Amino acid sequence: MTTSASSVREDAPTVRHYSPAQLASRADAPSIYTIKRAIKSDQLPAFFVGRELRVYGPDFEKWLASRVRPANRAAKELTPEVRAWAEEVAATAPDLTPAQAAAAARLIVGGASA
Repeated sequence: MTTSASSVREDAPTVRHYSPAQLASRADAPSIYTIKRAIKSDQLPAFFVGRELRVYGPDFEKWLASRVRPANRAAKELTPEVRAWAEEVAATAPDLTPAQAAAAARLIVGGASA
């Protein structure tokens, strides 16, 4: 059976499916290994198209949203003034390497003597 362009509904939703590698290449996505682990543990629905593993876009978005972790307890314990100060400092800070960020955190926790 062949399908002509005129027989396809124009208002039909287009649902895209992606490979784990395509999903992992997104800036907001975890690594391909995390995605494959979620598929293997049935946390992320997937299916095969031939020999290629695929995930529906809406399923991935739902899974990705479910991975958002709540703010840590320490951030909840900050007073509004301290939180505003910390957000201002973070917004104006230059890009830091992990080592520089750790040194800055030690300085904040321990004071100038750290």
